Amino acid sequence: MSTLTADHIIALLTNYTRQTGAAVDVLLVGALALQAYGYQERLTRDVDAEVAGSVEALAGFFSQHQIPADLTENFSGWSIVAMPPGYRDRATDLVRQAQLRVRLLAPVDFIIAKLRSESVVN
Repeated sequence: MSTLTADHIIALLTNYTRQTGAAVDVLLVGALALQAYGYQERLTRDVDAEVAGSVEALAGFFSQHQIPADLTENFSGWSIVAMPPGYRDRATDLVRQAQLRVRLLAPVDFIIAKLRSESVVN
């Protein structure tokens, strides 16, 4: 499998909303968010995101396209240390359309998320 870009995921999500008629609200919390902020050196082969709506349906869609996805309805629950209150409100809109909203974890919250997981960007 090749590396993913935020543009590729947005195109897939646009197709998903057209095919299913479902509204999608996704908060990118991993390397795809870094790419969208302009840090192109960070490559990824998966999607890490918080999803408002049916996690199972979207995970199945990504699976059909051979894209590993770690999706949740509550990103704050990925660690024993919770995200700071308001992280969803601080997120930046990358795409905001009638059926599709793609947001990026705010830079300060991205740093906190990485510290929570003890991972660093190489």
